[in-house]
Amino acid sequence: MQHLVDSFIRTTNAFDIEGALSLFAPDAVIDDVSVGEAFLGSAGVRAYIERFFVGYNTASRLLSLDRPDDHHAVI
Repeated sequence: MQHLVDSFIRTTNAFDIEGALSLFAPDAVIDDVSVGEAFLGSAGVRAYIERFFVGYNTASRLLSLDRPDDHHAVI
């Protein structure tokens, strides 16, 4: 999981949308409580990356990583 998180941060910081999308399953969900919205599937993940990373010129760094189970992460 750490490798995936590091890759996500690297690709989104580089505004590499395709590279970031390649890290997600087609049915992935990003549930961003800070914006009160869930982004569903590849189209939703793309919209999320385009809007909140590219659109806002965001630079990210890892603050914490919690794995409640083998299929979920809170980052």
